[in-house]
Amino acid sequence: MHMKNDYEILDTIKEELTKVDKPPFAPSMIEFYGKLVDRVPEDGFEQRIAIKDISTAEEQALRLLNRYEFVVADLVYHGSDGHFYHINLRGKRFFEIANGQVRSVVVEMKDSGKREAFESGAGRAEWYEVFCDILNEGRALGTHIVFTADRAGAVPTYISSLVQRNLLLRMSEDGLMSFNVPRGILSSSSPPGRGIFDKLEVQIAVMGGTSDVARQAKITADLGRAMRHHAVASAPPIRVLPPSYRADELPDSVGGLPVLGLDSIQLAPYGFNPTGVMLLAGPPASGRTNALAAIVMSIQRARPLSQCYLLGPGGSSLAGLVDWTDTALNFDRVQELVASLVAGMKDETLEQGCVFAIESYSEFLQTPADKVLIELVKATRNSNHLLIAEAETGTWNSAWPMLSEVKSSRRGLLLQPDAMDGEMILKTPLPRAGKGEYPPGRGAYVARGKFARVQLPLVLDS
Repeated sequence: MHMKNDYEILDTIKEELTKVDKPPFAPSMIEFYGKLVDRVPEDGFEQRIAIKDISTAEEQALRLLNRYEFVVADLVYHGSDGHFYHINLRGKRFFEIANGQVRSVVVEMKDSGKREAFESGAGRAEWYEVFCDILNEGRALGTHIVFTADRAGAVPTYISSLVQRNLLLRMSEDGLMSFNVPRGILSSSSPPGRGIFDKLEVQIAVMGGTSDVARQAKITADLGRAMRHHAVASAPPIRVLPPSYRADELPDSVGGLPVLGLDSIQLAPYGFNPTGVMLLAGPPASGRTNALAAIVMSIQRARPLSQCYLLGPGGSSLAGLVDWTDTALNFDRVQELVASLVAGMKDETLEQGCVFAIESYSEFLQTPADKVLIELVKATRNSNHLLIAEAETGTWNSAWPMLSEVKSSRRGLLLQPDAMDGEMILKTPLPRAGKGEYPPGRGAYVARGKFARVQLPLVLDS
C-alpha cells in the first residue's frame, strides 16, 4: 500500500477543509498548515511555536485545524519562556487520511509552575493564582496552608519553592533524594506514619494504631462525632456550583433584574438585562430547551405583566409549560405573527417589555419567515423588548444575514462551550475548560465582551 507523505496529505486536506468550512477560513487554514509542514521533516515531530510568533489569523486557523482534528494543539506555559502552542501534526483526521500509516507523536511535558493553571479548566485558573498568593504572603498574616501530594513530582516547582516545611513519609528513594534526604533512613519496610520532619526521623500517630484503612476510617468518623458532641466548632463547608437545582430556590429578582441562574464565582443569583437580543446556543443534550424555558419563566416571575410569545418551526414541548400570550409553531403562522409584532412595535401599539422566544432559530433560514424575522431582530435590538434566538452551536457559524443579525449583538448564553465558540460566535474569547466543567444547563453568559459562568435551574421534568 502506498504510504502518503505530508505533501500528498496536504492536498487531501485542502479538499477536506473546503468542505468543512467556507471561505475565508478554509484558505487561511490551508496556508497555515502548509507553513507547519514546511518546517517538519517527512517523518514528523512535535512543533513548539511561541504565541507572539503567530498572527491573529494564524491563531484562528490553528484553532479551527485543532477543532476539525487535523492537528493536536495545546496552549501551555513554560516558566519564564512564556506561553507556547504545542502542535502535533498527527491529529485524528490526519491519521485517517493517511490510512493509519503515519505514526503518531507522543508529547512529553515537564512540570512547570503554571502548567496546572492552564490544564485545570475554566473558573479555576484565577483561584490558582490566589492560592499562590496565600502561600507567598499568607504566613505573615496568620494564614497557613497544609496540603498533601502522593509523590515529589506532583507538586509544581513554583509551589515547592514557596513551601517552608515538609513532612516526608515513606516514598521511593528518588523522591526522597529530591528533598536531600540521606539514604537509609526510610525504606519500603518502614512502618506507616514513619517520616522525616525538620531533618528528624519521626513517627506520626496512626488512627487506631492499625494499618487497616477501613478501621482507620471508622475510628476517624467516631472521633468527628465525639468532637461535635463536645461542641468543637466544625469547619465551614466549601460550597460548589450545583449541577442542578430547582427554580424555586432562586429569588424572583436580584437588583430589580430577572435571575438567569447561579454564577460560579459568588455562587449567588446572577441577574441579566431583559431587553435587546440574546443568542442561546449549545450542543445536543446541553439543556437548550430547559434554558429557554428557564429564562422566560424567570422574566415572568420578575415582571408578571410581561407578554411572552413562542415561535418555532414545529411542535414544541414548551407550548403548554409557560403561560404564553400567543404561539406560532409553523412557518406560515410565524410569518403572520411576526409581521403583526413588527407592525405593533413600529406604531408603538405593542405593550412594552415583551419576550419573543424562538426555538430552532436556524431552521427558519430560506423560509417565508426569514425576512420578517430579520426585521423583528432589528426592531428588538434598541427596544424594551427581549428576543431569545435558540439553535445548536454548529449552526451559528454560518454567515447568513438572519444569523448575523443576532450574533451582532455580541450577547448570549453558550451552553457547554468549546474554547473557540465564544470567539467564533460572539467575538469574545473563552478559557479552556475540562470535560466536566460544564454539565447540562451550565454555560458562559457573554455580554459586552465579558463572560460569566452560570448554572441555570432545572425547570423541565426531563
